[in-house]
Amino acid sequence: MNEGTTVITVTTSNGKTAFVFVTVKAKDVPAESITAEPKELNQIVGDTGKLAITFQPSNTTDKSLSFVSRNPEIMTVDNNGNWTAVKEGTTVITVTTSNGKTALVFVTVKANGIPVESITVEPKELNQLVGDTGKLAITFQPSNATDKSLNFVSNDPSIMTIDSNGNWTAMKEGSTVITVTTSNGKLVTVQVTVKEVVKNGVHVLYEDYPMSNGAFIPKGNGYENTGFDHDFGASEPYRGLGPDHYRITKIGYVKIKEDGRYGFKVEVNTSSNDAAYVGINDKQIINFDPKIGGEFENQHQYFKKGDVIKIEIRHFHRDPTALSPFKLKWTVPSNQYSYKSIDVSEITQTPN
Repeated sequence: MNEGTTVITVTTSNGKTAFVFVTVKAKDVPAESITAEPKELNQIVGDTGKLAITFQPSNTTDKSLSFVSRNPEIMTVDNNGNWTAVKEGTTVITVTTSNGKTALVFVTVKANGIPVESITVEPKELNQLVGDTGKLAITFQPSNATDKSLNFVSNDPSIMTIDSNGNWTAMKEGSTVITVTTSNGKLVTVQVTVKEVVKNGVHVLYEDYPMSNGAFIPKGNGYENTGFDHDFGASEPYRGLGPDHYRITKIGYVKIKEDGRYGFKVEVNTSSNDAAYVGINDKQIINFDPKIGGEFENQHQYFKKGDVIKIEIRHFHRDPTALSPFKLKWTVPSNQYSYKSIDVSEITQTPN
C-alpha cells in the first residue's frame, strides 16, 4: 500500500450506495541521531555559511530542527542553519530535532586579520653602563594590528641580552645591535653601546727597574680608588718592587669645569733623585729629573668647560733609604695663584 487518499464505495443490490473516505499515511519514523557538518567552525569576523545536518535513519519522518547559538553576539544562526560570525570569541551552536536529539558545533571566531605595516621602538639607541636593565617599548602601526607577536635578537648577547618580552640587561663593555621583528617580517633595530661603570680613581701600573738589565719590568696593574698623589715612605709600594728603583704610572680623567688657563706642577723628593713626568692628552707637559734637569711646572694649559682631559703621571723612585712622595697640583682659571691637589672625586678611571 502507498501513502495517499482514496474513497471506498459500498453498493447494495438495489443500487443504494455509501462512501468511505480513506487517508493512508506512512508509518512514523523517529530520528535516532543527527550529525552536523562541520563539527567545528573556526572563522573570521564577517564570515557566513550554513550547517549541513544528516539524520539517522535517513528516512526519519519529522526532519524539523531548532538551531540555537549560546552567544549570538559572537555567532548568529537562523532556523535554516545559516550562520554569521559577528565578533571575536568562542561559543557553541546546538541543533535539536523535534524529538530532542542534539548535535553540537563548537565555534571560534577571530578578528579580521589586520597586518602590521611598521613598528617603532623606544629608545632607538641604548647607551648604558654594565649592569643596567630595562625594557624596549614597541608601537605598532596600525595600532589595531591583529598579530602583535615579536622576536627580539641581540647580535652579541655577551654585551647585551634580551628576552622574548624585550627586557634587556647590559653585560659587558662593547657595541652590538638588537633586532626586533614582527611575524610578517617588519623589523627595526636598536644600536647598543655598553660602557663600564664610571668609577672615581686612576689606573695604576707598577714597574720594577733592576739595575742589572736597565729596563722596566711590569709587576702589576689595576684600577684604584686613589688620586695622582701618593707617599709610600721607604717601604715597598707593591709586592715584588722592592723599596727602590721602581716606577709608578697613573692615568685618570678629569672633566674641566671652567674655561681658561690651567697650571700644573709636581712635587717629588729631589734629594733622593726622584724623577717625574706629566702628560695631558698623551702630550708631555712636565718632565723633571734631578740628574738631567727639566721643568717641574707648566702654567700654560688651556681648556674649555666640558672638556675631559686624560692625565698621565710617572714617578720614578731611586733611593731605597729615602721617602717617596709624589704630588700633582694644579691651578684653575678662577684661582691661578693657589696650587692644590686634584681631589679623587674629580678623577674617573675611564673617560665616560
